Amino acid sequence: MKSLSDGTFVVGTNSGGLVSFDEDGKYRFVLSSSNGLKNNTINDICIDNQNKVWAVTENGICLLETNSELSYFNAYNGIRGTVLSVRRHEGRLYVGTTSGLFQYSRWEMPGAAMYSFIGIRGIMNNCWQLCTYEDKLYAVTLDGLFLVGDRRAEKVLDGAFNSMKPMTIGGEELLLIGGHSGLTVARVTNGKLKEIGRLKNMRHRVRTIAPDNDGSLWLGTDSDGLFRVEFGDSLDFDAM
Repeated sequence: MKSLSDGTFVVGTNSGGLVSFDEDGKYRFVLSSSNGLKNNTINDICIDNQNKVWAVTENGICLLETNSELSYFNAYNGIRGTVLSVRRHEGRLYVGTTSGLFQYSRWEMPGAAMYSFIGIRGIMNNCWQLCTYEDKLYAVTLDGLFLVGDRRAEKVLDGAFNSMKPMTIGGEELLLIGGHSGLTVARVTNGKLKEIGRLKNMRHRVRTIAPDNDGSLWLGTDSDGLFRVEFGDSLDFDAM
């Protein structure tokens, strides 16, 4: 067992890798062959003058940078699928993947604490974008548009969506939502989102949305090119 400059400890085990805990004995993390360690048998540990941990294993020497500002998360930490979007909201970290939406959470156990990504119930498909609007978090997915809370999600709009962007049209701030059915326009009134229409001449799948400084709108598609929309001074669903 070795102590670090921040008062925490690391312990090498015979078959369980490296385990770290704080001065109160609370669990911090474990490193094993499943999340990057060369081997689970630790023969010795050395702390250098930069507070880095060197672990001697039966399959070579591993370096653990405990003071690094970088963190690496994978399936071991609970993330499933390919990462498509990341957002921090109200101090919580959310990750959207091809397998749904995950929230980074702390789990308290007797004498220990553990951090991992927990799947948000109800979102199981591609989560293409996470967007904050009026202090609320929305998940843009192939199963619809969801309002996200702490470890929960509520569907607020049906459809298969790829992107969302707020834009002021005719003095009114609206939400533009791109997806398999083109471009959907919605407004939020008293905290409730409601669809008000779709762009009639846009019959292609909208993948990306980018408002321009001159008030026009650019819509990117999967394979049908780039479209420019000019609404003018008011919302016109026939515009193109």
